[in-house]
Amino acid sequence: MSFQNICAPAPVVSVVNNTVTALSTDVAKLFSKLHKDVLRSIRSLIEQAPSLNERNFALVEVKDAKGENRPAYRMDRKGFVLLAMGFTGEVALKFKIAYIDAFDTMERKLYQGNVTSTDTITNAQQVAIQQAVARRAKKTAVYYQTIYRAIKARYQIPRYTELKQSQFEDCMRFIETVDLSVPEVPASEPTETEKPQRYVVYADFLKTLQVFCYYQRYLFRKPLMQAMRVMQALDVPDASKLWDVVNNLNFVELERSLDDLGFSVKDLDCYKHWALTHTAQ
Repeated sequence: MSFQNICAPAPVVSVVNNTVTALSTDVAKLFSKLHKDVLRSIRSLIEQAPSLNERNFALVEVKDAKGENRPAYRMDRKGFVLLAMGFTGEVALKFKIAYIDAFDTMERKLYQGNVTSTDTITNAQQVAIQQAVARRAKKTAVYYQTIYRAIKARYQIPRYTELKQSQFEDCMRFIETVDLSVPEVPASEPTETEKPQRYVVYADFLKTLQVFCYYQRYLFRKPLMQAMRVMQALDVPDASKLWDVVNNLNFVELERSLDDLGFSVKDLDCYKHWALTHTAQ
């Protein structure tokens, strides 16, 4: 097997509305074609054969590398076969066979009940939402929580990954406009049973939290975020969940509490060294 074949991307298919489909952007990437040329071919097919419907070629929007919305088509097996007829050459033939095999495999899993048909957002759309939330939250953990809770409340879903594709664009706009200053729960005087419980802890425990907060907020924050982005790019299972866990941990509030208790992270010698190093950079 050649190095080129090892590095070649695999055909990408997914089940949407109980149908195995492929995106024109993925098809263009695999066949090394400009997406605008693939769009032109699809539009020509639709013009020549008016019987083709939304099931064969459904117009959708995807985000490009700049985060801007671009038109694309989601096609079923029939749509792909019609499109791929225009791709010629020995390499194109191998990719066509690979794509049809991918359709076969996914359809077999669908019929056997081994894959669930869904119209929820894709992994790429999950990443787009995470990035939009990160831009709006501006590294403030409380804002992360506020935005994600607002999304779940607005669309009545247990987690943002359950968002429907038809709601994706509205959600992206909502993230940009949600009011971060509105308290999530109306302020009220806590009753006797609602008052925070007080506990006694040893200084060693607070020192451990102090170092842990330093590791998470400063020393390993950048490599951790880079590692998660790589995991998402490689479509590693549960990568999106790991992103949520890391960003929903309220280290800002933890650091403030440690400050109040006299265990400031900024008093650590390792933090002072880290700060000097990053200031110099």
